Formats: sequence, structure tokens, C-alpha cells
Amino acid sequence: MTTVRRTAERDARHAPSAHASQDEATDRLYWLLMHLDPERTVSWGEVERRAITCVADDPSSPWRLLEGAELEHVVGGLRGPRIARA
Repeated sequence: MTTVRRTAERDARHAPSAHASQDEATDRLYWLLMHLDPERTVSWGEVERRAITCVADDPSSPWRLLEGAELEHVVGGLRGPRIARA
């Protein structure tokens, strides 16, 4: 039972979060980015464009924000490949 619960909790942490407004989703994103990319190595506006979407079939909380590994993937993709130094 605990394994199932841990799996469900992990999936919930990595699932897109739902928000009632775009401003609410944006505030959450920028809070996450302060921890994920504090040096602003990527354009936070570009991350915002890729990480926040609107789901029209959910009128109570139509705005979705990528979190967890999905958000890290967006940021990593914008950083591009890292060049190894000799």
C-alpha cells in the first residue's frame, strides 16, 4: 500500500498543476524558476510561453502549469547542450 501511495504522490508532484487564472499560474511558475534557474540562464518569458497552457474544458481551473521533470526539461532544452571543458 505504501508503494502505491508513494507512486501516486510522485505522479502528483510531476503532473501539471491546475490554476484558476493565468496570473496565478504565472506567479507559481516564477516562484519555481527562482529555485530552478536563479541565475536566469534562460528567458523566463520563453519558459512561461512553453509551460503554461489553457484547457478550455475545465472552467473552474483552466490554466495548467508544467512542474517537476517536465518543467526541468523545458528549462534544460532552452539552455541547450552543455559544452564540456577540457
